Amino acid sequence: MELTHKTNVDQSSSEKALKEFQKSNRLTMIILCLVGLLILTISLIRLPFTGCFLDDIFFEYLFGVSKYFVYAFIYVILFCLIFKVDVHKYFFNVNSIVIEVLSLLFVCILTSAISWLVGNHSDVTKDFFAPIETYQTQFFHYLTKFTNKTWFSEFINVYQTGGLIAEFCVAICFTMQWTTLFILEAILLLLIIFLLFAFKDVKLFSKFKEWLIIKLGGKYEKNETNYDELKVDKKDKKIESQNTSLIKIEAGKEEQVTPPLSFLTDSGSDYYHKNKERINKSLKAIKKLFEEKEINLPLKSLKVMPAFSELTFKVTSDECVRKIMFFKTELLDALKSDSLEFFIKKDDLVIEIKNKYVSKVSMKEVLISNKTNSNIAVVGATYDNQTITYDFSKGPMVYITGKPGSGAVMQICSLILSSLYLNTPDKLNLILCSPSEEKVFDSYTSLPHLQCPPLTSLNETINKFLVLNETINERIAFFEKTKTKNLDEYNRTQMSAKLPYIMVVLFNAEAFAKSSNNNRDILLKLLSDDAKRSGIKVILYTPNSDNDTYNTDIPEHIDSFFVFKTIDEVTSRFFLNSSMANKLLGNGDGFLLQKSDHSKMRIQCCYINKEELVKTVKLISSFYKYKDREA
Repeated sequence: MELTHKTNVDQSSSEKALKEFQKSNRLTMIILCLVGLLILTISLIRLPFTGCFLDDIFFEYLFGVSKYFVYAFIYVILFCLIFKVDVHKYFFNVNSIVIEVLSLLFVCILTSAISWLVGNHSDVTKDFFAPIETYQTQFFHYLTKFTNKTWFSEFINVYQTGGLIAEFCVAICFTMQWTTLFILEAILLLLIIFLLFAFKDVKLFSKFKEWLIIKLGGKYEKNETNYDELKVDKKDKKIESQNTSLIKIEAGKEEQVTPPLSFLTDSGSDYYHKNKERINKSLKAIKKLFEEKEINLPLKSLKVMPAFSELTFKVTSDECVRKIMFFKTELLDALKSDSLEFFIKKDDLVIEIKNKYVSKVSMKEVLISNKTNSNIAVVGATYDNQTITYDFSKGPMVYITGKPGSGAVMQICSLILSSLYLNTPDKLNLILCSPSEEKVFDSYTSLPHLQCPPLTSLNETINKFLVLNETINERIAFFEKTKTKNLDEYNRTQMSAKLPYIMVVLFNAEAFAKSSNNNRDILLKLLSDDAKRSGIKVILYTPNSDNDTYNTDIPEHIDSFFVFKTIDEVTSRFFLNSSMANKLLGNGDGFLLQKSDHSKMRIQCCYINKEELVKTVKLISSFYKYKDREA
């Protein structure tokens, strides 16, 4: 798809240098993986003499028969690295590491238990510590006997079952009197795995998992993903909204047409100055590093976003780009960060550093800091703590995409809630459609703006869209009779019986359009120029997943795109013509692309958790309920 808002990135020599560096790194990784596969295979087949030595020392002594479990795991890792599979995502995240370690212990103990029972307490297994003492005293002597393939078996027979790891687990218990000890330990390990991962929300288990990961030398990343679901659960019913007496007082005031902004929850947290001060201190270390490594890259600008900071350097030569890539580890130390990304923009090198303290932008903060009118909706913040809103009068057709957890659904929440907060039910109607997910909009059912209850089936959605298309035709006919161009002009000519705007929110828009050609045509009618003139505002959402394809012509009729973290580079290039969306941080970090002025803006959407969602809906519902009573 060729959009009018392409990324303005030139294929300069600096960008080529960056690609060459990445290509050389890739080649080095492949070579190292192939060497690793060769050594691993030599060890596995016990190719004399090196293979016997490697297999005995690094595998059989530690893991016994369970070594094949370890071999298989290492083979999988190496092949994944060769074929560019995200190893960290599948094997080295918090949950995976714990499962892998506990599973290995379980296999080792289980094999020892089986050999113990089958061996019927042989002379070798009666005294567990004799082989250990023999091994410790004569290890270095027999280590040099490479020609003797059985040197290991002469002393360490017991480890050929579960290995040293299993024996260590048994030794912790200070007793070897019962043959069922192995089985009991294996059952205990299974129980631990079940408790850790069957009850993910229990704090006690989470703390133990964190302790275990740290002890294993890993880094525990707490799951602080912003709320990215619209589903409601039983706990939401217990959430108390604003004091009803205050709402009654405000609703009773004639001048108070919409709920006061002061009633909104301030769920934000501002770390802008803290992050800026931290990055400014790091600049001294960066300057020193550049001087030591003779890197001539003048700093052009420093910008701070809620989730990351951006350093822009002027590229003076390709050699400087190569050097800064090579000294990435030293750069991370200077910035006191654990991750950064490089981008080439024209003649500049941009470095993005994840902030230690992530700011949360609240809907209340954005509305208070901007001049509000009935056509705007809350977006969030951009560079240097600047809050931003979206004007539906300039672009009523909006398309939002992003993988689960990217913040895309939070953006939908802020657009809906802020629009409803600034418009009375007679000025804005709401239609919520989720044909494939029944409980997505459960939290919105009490809103007075709803034209109908949330639609949860494909047939309901199709029928409602057909009615909407008829409404569009009727309104166009009204405009022709009154010689007006659009809904705004028509309402200005009417003293009463003014027509409301209609906001339509559709989940899984691509799936709906692809379900049949008829459905596609119905949806395109809602995105037409006649729909815009008729006061129709549309928010389409497509969750980005492995099976998603964007080959319909729907995006050609869209005015603005909210693109959050994508699952792959293909989707990113479809919308941005670059891979930048694939490298976003998630949790609300995204891009806003507007066709009207061909702009592309980096954004951080508002943080709206489940509590604030329910509170805001209750606040709006209660306000208009008391308003109607006063009337």
